[in-house]
Amino acid sequence: MSIKKTHPNLTQLELDFSILSNGAKVIVTGYDAYNLRDMSGQTGVIDGYSRQYGYYSVYFKNFSGLFGAKHLILYYCREQLQPIPGAKGRCSWQSVVEREIKKSRKPK
Repeated sequence: MSIKKTHPNLTQLELDFSILSNGAKVIVTGYDAYNLRDMSGQTGVIDGYSRQYGYYSVYFKNFSGLFGAKHLILYYCREQLQPIPGAKGRCSWQSVVEREIKKSRKPK
């Protein structure tokens, strides 16, 4: 969101409603929405979007998860995410789905 003074008596408000798609690579700044970990400067992949809270879940491939989880997925606001143009990555669940599809295609 930005505010511009266009005239001494007028103010223009600009809102950014762009939604990042799943698989888009982003650079993160600051702590996640729950203040669990600072991942400033790290590259992650958008894993999902919560319309209820307005947070993006970001998957970090090379980091172990919190509290013994296999994948590190943290929630961020849109303002903390800088998309990398043209870059795509794999979400946390994609490798599991692809593995199951390969298993179902194998002849018995």
